[in-house]
Amino acid sequence: MTFSSREIGMGWMTAIVVIGALTYVYLDPVLKDWDRIRGEIENVRDDAYEERRTILLKPGLQEKWDRILESVPRHPAGEDVTARMMKEIEQQASKHGYTIVQRNAEREEVEQEYSSIDIATRGTATLDGIVSFVYELQSAAAMLNVKQLRIDKDKHRYKIRLTVNCVYGREGARASIAGPGES
Repeated sequence: MTFSSREIGMGWMTAIVVIGALTYVYLDPVLKDWDRIRGEIENVRDDAYEERRTILLKPGLQEKWDRILESVPRHPAGEDVTARMMKEIEQQASKHGYTIVQRNAEREEVEQEYSSIDIATRGTATLDGIVSFVYELQSAAAMLNVKQLRIDKDKHRYKIRLTVNCVYGREGARASIAGPGES
């Protein structure tokens, strides 16, 4: 039995395709594992780099953290400052033409030596008034921060829903930045 050169060529091509397919089937999971492991190694390298960087920068970060804490107003541990914060927000709002119709304070959250309260307000204002009010809140010291803002148009004025996060210090032990492996 003799094979023509065409049949021999087709046989070789079929063998090459079968070998290629079997190689792909067996090596594909291995290659995917290699890619996954390579990605994990890169993540570990990045984490190690960030830890070294944090350790080297820790003195500078601690100084910045101390300056931020110094700019935040401090109150005695037992004093309720919710009414004071609400009054301050309302004064700033009225100064910019934001008429507060309703305001609610959530429960105080305590984190080491500082505390925070979310104060939700509803009211009306012109666009210029709300923009200047939000800008003043954001550019003030680390004390007030706009957490949520929703604006709906109502003829010539805007209906505003605004949640402000108020941060203030509590007298007591100083907080410090923990380095890698520290609590």
